[in-house]
Amino acid sequence: MGDIPVLYPQEEDREPAYPKNWFDVWKIALTQASRFNYLCLLADPKASSKRAYIWIFVSGTISFLTTIGLFLFFQQFRFGITTDLWTFTTTILIIGTPFVGGLSIISAIITIGMVQWVANRFGGEGQFDQLLYLFAAIISPIGIICSVVIVIPVLNLLVFTISFFVMILLLIAIKAINKFSWGKSIAAFFSALMIGVLGIGILFFFSLLAF
Repeated sequence: MGDIPVLYPQEEDREPAYPKNWFDVWKIALTQASRFNYLCLLADPKASSKRAYIWIFVSGTISFLTTIGLFLFFQQFRFGITTDLWTFTTTILIIGTPFVGGLSIISAIITIGMVQWVANRFGGEGQFDQLLYLFAAIISPIGIICSVVIVIPVLNLLVFTISFFVMILLLIAIKAINKFSWGKSIAAFFSALMIGVLGIGILFFFSLLAF
C-alpha cells in the first residue's frame, strides 16, 4: 500500500472494496464517511503520500484558476472589466499559478502535522501519512467545489455549511486512524486549532513589533 502504514479494516460480514481511481476515492471520502470505509481507503494498494500531494497540488491550482476565472466572468457580466483590473488579475495569474499548488501542500503539511501531533499526545495510534491521505481525499474535491461556490452571490453563504461538513469528515478521519472516541477526536482537533491560532497570534504580534 504505497508508503502509508496499513490499518486493515475489520468488520463482520464486510470485505474491503478498494476504489479504482481518484474520483472513486473522493466519492467515498465525501459520501460514505465511516471508520470502516476510511480504513479501506488507507488499505488501498494505490494509497500513498505522493498521491495525496498530487491531489492537493492539482486541487489548489484548479481552485485558484477557477476562482479568478469566475470572478472575471461575473465582474464582466455585472460591471465590465477595466484595463487596470484585467492587467492586475492577469499579473496575479501569471505570478500566482506556479506557486499556489506548492503553498497548498505546505499548508496541508503544517495543518495535518499539527493535528496528528496533538492526537499522538492524546494517545492516538495514527500517523501523519495516514491522516494526510484522508485529508487530501476530503479537501481536494471540496476545494474545487468551494472555488465555484465562493464567487456566486447567495450561494457563497454555503461555504459555512461546507466548512462544518469538512470538519465532521476530518473528525471521522482522526477517530478512524487514532482509534479515538468522539470526545477525544473533538478534543484533539480543537486543541490543534487553538495552538494554530495562538501561533498565528504570536507571529502577528512580533511582526507588529518589527515595525
